[in-house]
Amino acid sequence: MSRSRPGLFTVLCLALLFGLSTAVLAVPVLTLQRAVEDPDVWVRFTDKPSNYSPHHPSKGYFGDAIGVVVWNSHDYPIRVTARVGDVLIGRGHNKQNLVVTKPLILDVPSGGKAHKDGVYTACIDAHEGAPEAGSYFDVGPNMSEWNAAEADLLIRRLLPQINKEQLWERGLAQSAIWKLTDNSLQSNVDEARKLLIRAGIDPDQRYLGFLHPSSPDPDAADDTARYFPGSELGVPIRPSPELSVTLTWDAEADLDLQVTEPSGEMIYSDHPTSGSGGLLDQASGCPGEAPNTRINGNQIGFRLAEQEHANWYTPPYGTYMLEINYRATCGNEGSTTWHVFVEIGNEKKEFSGTVGPGMTILVDQFRVDCLLLLPINIEGDDML
Repeated sequence: MSRSRPGLFTVLCLALLFGLSTAVLAVPVLTLQRAVEDPDVWVRFTDKPSNYSPHHPSKGYFGDAIGVVVWNSHDYPIRVTARVGDVLIGRGHNKQNLVVTKPLILDVPSGGKAHKDGVYTACIDAHEGAPEAGSYFDVGPNMSEWNAAEADLLIRRLLPQINKEQLWERGLAQSAIWKLTDNSLQSNVDEARKLLIRAGIDPDQRYLGFLHPSSPDPDAADDTARYFPGSELGVPIRPSPELSVTLTWDAEADLDLQVTEPSGEMIYSDHPTSGSGGLLDQASGCPGEAPNTRINGNQIGFRLAEQEHANWYTPPYGTYMLEINYRATCGNEGSTTWHVFVEIGNEKKEFSGTVGPGMTILVDQFRVDCLLLLPINIEGDDML
């Protein structure tokens, strides 16, 4: 399969991105979609990832927990994330599709490869058989981006519940998913019904309209995963994330954006993905200091200069807490000025202030209810 080379604009953007500081090692965070669209990254779902290279392929999927291999030909490391709700499109005619049920992070060194043997998934086509050994998979839009039927919306409520209860390999989770995709409780009926109730879903209702995508190129022989947008799969897509939080600051320091979801799960630099599909896709660290992430024994991080960003395509309803932690001074012992931008739907909020070394400040609390941003009044920058 031919891969297009990056254009001049992309090269200039990368040059600017990685030229911001010669002392800091910037590592982009790539969703599965971004990874498979990158011409210098190869992604493959396989049962024997340790034997894989782009030039010596091995066979494909085998088993319930699939393996993933990423080969990185960039001259810088990357971090690839599989989010809850990522969809894997079965290659071929009338093939099973999968949805990721547990987040995964894979750090890939420059000019090398990395693999994980356990990307946990569930089938979303009860009318199709289990994937055969040697099957290949492509990547479709995360289900949080789908703008389709009621069943799709409810699956986005069910998947975080499965992840929260760590039911990644339990048959009751598969049965509950099939109830929404195909109105079929095939096994573990009583336990599956209770799981649906815990997720706030009526197990007695009949749900219609789930979209079962099929591969637009079922006869492709190349085993490298590709990305198919919703327009090619017949899946309507939301235009942009419904909740987005950006932190910027104006001094050489390491500030940490921390967003706590209604469930209590916090997204921050050491925990960049959540069970609800939230993703911290930009983070920053001190120039010349190695953060905690390791690749082949070498400390690296996924870093940009003075900016951090998190987003949710389908944010869980409830109260969010937004904080800033002054993580490290980077040689700058004084306070630094920060700016925070929160966007949800068409609503926008802006905050600014200062924070000193060692401080954690509460910026804002807000509720997400029916896609409305409802602020909770806070007096001043409360110290925690």
